[in-house]
Amino acid sequence: MKHEAFVNSLTPVKLVSKALSSIKDGKLVGSSIEALRTKWLYSVTAAATVVQLGGVTLCSTALSTHLSRSMIQAEAMCTLAEIAWACPNLGFQTVTEGCLDLVVSGMSAHTEDETVQLHGLSYLRALSYDPASCKKLSKGPVLMCAVDAIRNNHEKSSVCVEAR
Repeated sequence: MKHEAFVNSLTPVKLVSKALSSIKDGKLVGSSIEALRTKWLYSVTAAATVVQLGGVTLCSTALSTHLSRSMIQAEAMCTLAEIAWACPNLGFQTVTEGCLDLVVSGMSAHTEDETVQLHGLSYLRALSYDPASCKKLSKGPVLMCAVDAIRNNHEKSSVCVEAR
């Protein structure tokens, strides 16, 4: 709760800066990414601002630094999905910054974690609305990741619905 109160008091600029400078602090990073999504991703303009301020960099750094921490993976994937849903062109920007490969790695590391799989699939689905991103989605590892998500979580309806 201490981290949540702290991150909720920060502007997006300070939030991203503090989280990136403390990237090893998983609780702070997770709370920061969640705050970015819940407080600042409410429109296309807001999503563009979050991207411009380094929100994608924060998510990609968190994904690579905290591969073993499923909740951080889920928070980052959910935030990336929200950015892509807000504006498909911003979604492609996340792809060009390496997030697609990091999401696939996170989903592969947490094959039976429903929340990771759900948010990872949401990100992939959001990217499918952008023609440039679709070209990247058709690559083997991404397709296999989606198939594996269904195969490993076939009894979890939320994952199967998101994979449709």
